Amino acid sequence: EYLLEDISNEAGLTKHLSFDMCRWTCVLNDYRNGEEPDKIRQKLGVSKIQWRELYIKLKKLGGSKE
Repeated sequence: EYLLEDISNEAGLTKHLSFDMCRWTCVLNDYRNGEEPDKIRQKLGVSKIQWRELYIKLKKLGGSKE
């Protein structure tokens, strides 16, 4: 966490940066770039059951109306 704090200070970010935020930003970028959903699930390291709920959240974050 200290490394992220140093990076965010250097970048001039006003909000706290966390590994979880970085993780979700990466996954959201993959989703928006058309990455295969199962590859995203594997990248996150979640089960297919957990993925159902996370995929709904990801679609909302990505602006999908489905």
